[in-house]
Formats: sequence, structure tokens, C-alpha cells
Amino acid sequence: MILKSLSSAILLVVLLISCSASEQASDSSPNLSAFFSDPAWDGISVPQRGICTQFGGTGLSPEIVVSNIPEEAEYLSATFLDRNSGNRHGVLEVEIESLDETIIPSVRQGTGGYIGPCSGGRGNRYEVVIRAEGTNSRIRLSLGRY
Repeated sequence: MILKSLSSAILLVVLLISCSASEQASDSSPNLSAFFSDPAWDGISVPQRGICTQFGGTGLSPEIVVSNIPEEAEYLSATFLDRNSGNRHGVLEVEIESLDETIIPSVRQGTGGYIGPCSGGRGNRYEVVIRAEGTNSRIRLSLGRY
């Protein structure tokens, strides 16, 4: 009886792994790659120029280099978020220049509703989610804490 239950459990695990592997294999969308072109955006702490103007910053977003964009993508979107408060800090939409590499340019506060990290230095975590719209491809990058 125990051997039969063990055999059934092993078979179930093998089937689940097989289904997962075949689902992953059928997803032909590549994973986006992205990085900040300015090393001051290190993902640890938000640079002064990135902080909102209300707290003495310049309110500039980072320039982001995106690559490995799927052919089906209609455009790229970058959604800026405060992970602690749940607030959205704007969405930028960019036409795809090249599937190999497209740049999401740095913009000033107010462009596309963009607001730089603006917690007043409470240590909130900020990130940007980049999506290849029209596909399932996306990537998250940490902007850092402020």
C-alpha cells in the first residue's frame, strides 16, 4: 500500500515537471534585458538628480537600454513604482527603434506623468517595470531606495 502511494506520488511529480517544461518550451517570447546607461543608478540608492523636485532633486528618470525585444512587441512601456506605498510614479511609452536595442530616454519630472522618487528620504524602494507591450515579456529593475 505504501509502495503504491509512493509510486503514484512520484508519477504525479514527473507529470507536473513534464507539463511545466513543455509550457516553458512553448513560450517563444524571449526575456527582455535592460540596464541603466548611467552607473549612478546602481539599484541601491536613488541618485540626487533622480529625486523629485519637491525634495531638492532634479526629477530626472534614468535612461534605460532595453534589448532582446520580441518581434511581436508593439512598443515598450516603463512603469515607475514606489514599492512601499504602492504609488505609481508615471508611465513612459517608447516606440521600438530596434529589436536588438532600444533606449528609453531620461525625462524630466512631469513628462508622461513621471515623478521622481519622492518619499522624503524614508527609505522607500523604487522600481521600474519595463514591458514589451503585446507580449508577455517584461523585466523589473530596482531604482534603489530613497
